[in-house]
Amino acid sequence: MSLGSAASTLQQLLERHYTVQELAAAWSLSQDTIRRLFESEFGVIVIFHPHRGRRPYKTLRIPAPVAERVYRRLSNGNGCSRRHGAEPPS
Repeated sequence: MSLGSAASTLQQLLERHYTVQELAAAWSLSQDTIRRLFESEFGVIVIFHPHRGRRPYKTLRIPAPVAERVYRRLSNGNGCSRRHGAEPPS
């Protein structure tokens, strides 16, 4: 691993990661909507919790740059929906 690659990995590790609940509250959307928006988004960390005999549970951690990218896409009218007045989390 090169020095530049290691620094980039460390930066990604230390950047802010949002929970589904945090983004839902910040954007005034339901947790289900946030899950649908982010579960297939590149860069989102998805942790699977298998349960025997039940559906698997997924935990999402959304890096700040990914949240900003999706917010910009939705704000530009290129997404499936647009929320007026919702600000990206800081």
